[in-house]
Amino acid sequence: MDVKKKRLAGKDFQEAVQFLQELEDKNPVMGRRISEICISRKSGLICYFNWADMIPILVGHGLIKQKVQSISIFFEQLTNTGLLDHTRYLDARLGDRIVLKRNS
Repeated sequence: MDVKKKRLAGKDFQEAVQFLQELEDKNPVMGRRISEICISRKSGLICYFNWADMIPILVGHGLIKQKVQSISIFFEQLTNTGLLDHTRYLDARLGDRIVLKRNS
């Protein structure tokens, strides 16, 4: 946060804005269903969609366009399959694939 100008700033914030824009361009329905994006200097972006039982999606840093593509394909193909039942989180940090971490 830029305290002097009283606004959010920095690379992480720019990536969050880019993520939202790319998602809205790729899949407007998904863009409107984001309920929260957390920004962590260490972990990067973590987002939550309001129809995925609030499962965190670890987006991380960089490769935003590729990650949006992977997330969009994942949800188009697998949302209604029951695959997300008992899922702890989804990891999109690799960019070209989504890793699903199940509850123990």
